[in-house]
Amino acid sequence: MIGVSMETAEFIFKQAELSVGNIDDLCDLWGRSLEDGSMGKHPPYVNHKELYATIDATPQGDIPWSSFKL
Repeated sequence: MIGVSMETAEFIFKQAELSVGNIDDLCDLWGRSLEDGSMGKHPPYVNHKELYATIDATPQGDIPWSSFKL
């Protein structure tokens, strides 16, 4: 079973295909909504950089992730 943070990453990145700005806006709104009544809780990601770092660090088989530019 995958956790909420991975489900959130899959939804934001794969299903909704949100832009960087929209990801940051969503994380900000989510974080502010938790400040008012959920002491000590925080959203799965602070911003798009944290989301992308999690996606990049996710193992997929035994071949490490790599990228290149053309």
